[in-house]
Amino acid sequence: MLKWLGGVVFALVGFVGGLYAIGGMEPAEHVVSRKATFSKPPAVLWALLSDPTQQTKWRRDVLKVEPVTLPSGAQGFEEQWRNGVKLLTEISVIEPGRKLQSRVVNGDLPFGGTTTYEFLAVGEGTGTKLRVTERGFIRSPFMRFFTKYVFGYSSSVDGVLHLVGLHFGENVTPEE
Repeated sequence: MLKWLGGVVFALVGFVGGLYAIGGMEPAEHVVSRKATFSKPPAVLWALLSDPTQQTKWRRDVLKVEPVTLPSGAQGFEEQWRNGVKLLTEISVIEPGRKLQSRVVNGDLPFGGTTTYEFLAVGEGTGTKLRVTERGFIRSPFMRFFTKYVFGYSSSVDGVLHLVGLHFGENVTPEE
């Protein structure tokens, strides 16, 4: 019985070590860019996405968003997620109606980076092609493994595009 238990423990340690090693070979940094087309004009999408406090209306994982003064003295936002994570972000680029970028500023998380939203009018201004680009990093080799081989790097960006679509009653298809 003890030999059998030792074999199981050895196999589990080897399996976890293998996941760690494979994840460790993946780069910590990544860039994912996806787009989707919406029937709403850019001003409507801009109004939703440029106000972080609106996130509770379209993101299911966010409980609340509050304006805060960041340690640098800049104005930012604290997102409180349903899983207990508190994410501090700042709006780092604002080009009204065209481009918006937020950046994760709390360094105690196992991930971080920027998310950029680019708005392009289509259909004589009645619709919008929204491109979302994530330039991020993942510290943990375990999470790098699962992000690459299980969830996919584009899952969070695709999720944002789908949730914005659901908010407006649209079924969108993210593409490269």
